[in-house]
Amino acid sequence: MRRLIRFVAVPALLLAALLAVPAVAGATPGAAGARAAAPQEICPGAVAYPMSPGATIMSSTTTPYVGQTIKVAGANYCPNEDVDITIGGKHVATAHTDGNGAFDIQVVVPAPTGQRVLAGVGASGLNADRDSLVLTIRAGAGVDPIAVGPAGGSGSGGGGASGTGGLAFTGTQIALLIALAAALLGGGIGLMYVGRRRSLRR
Repeated sequence: MRRLIRFVAVPALLLAALLAVPAVAGATPGAAGARAAAPQEICPGAVAYPMSPGATIMSSTTTPYVGQTIKVAGANYCPNEDVDITIGGKHVATAHTDGNGAFDIQVVVPAPTGQRVLAGVGASGLNADRDSLVLTIRAGAGVDPIAVGPAGGSGSGGGGASGTGGLAFTGTQIALLIALAAALLGGGIGLMYVGRRRSLRR
């Protein structure tokens, strides 16, 4: 009888031990993982529902010209804070977010050309309160067309004139006008000479 009890008890104890080991092993990493988890970032300020930043910055174009004015917008920044806007490490503007953590401003693209990082960093200093994207800045006519007027020159009307609204004359036309004036002048002098000779004969 004792042999039978031993024969049944020993495998039962071994089975219980095998079942207990995974349970203990499974509980340990969970506790350690909970302790290692990073704390959630919360935007500063006493609000009823603290906002966690997840900043996103956007641009109206990713291939602007040097000197071009582009639109830069942001979303999910901390609310009611200043955001430092830089292009290629150069400060170009300071945006201020609204109550939802959004902003919308215009900035002028600085030199030099090439791939430059457009970044927006919130004043909170939180890791999630910043974002960036890459712009490919090009050289060229990145000038506001309103500032320079219509194509063909600054207010010249594109017709090659001086901008005064008068007619434009070529060199050949001017030469013909001079020749015509000389002929008229010569004819007038000739008529005067003939008239004087007739009066002397009388």
